[in-house]
Amino acid sequence: MTDITACMRCGSAALRMPGVRDGVLVGLGQDLSRMACQRCDLTAVPITFDDEQARQAYEAERAKD
Repeated sequence: MTDITACMRCGSAALRMPGVRDGVLVGLGQDLSRMACQRCDLTAVPITFDDEQARQAYEAERAKD
């Protein structure tokens, strides 16, 4: 089973490694556990779900806020 990671703010699975535009200087103390969300631009440690259905439910709940 593959874990699915998502943004803790909006629930999007569209994550990428942070770079200079996110205020991260690559190679200088970069925290490799942090990801940048392509939807809301949050750079943080993502949350993990067991399946896509759970992630989608979280995303829908976050959209209500």
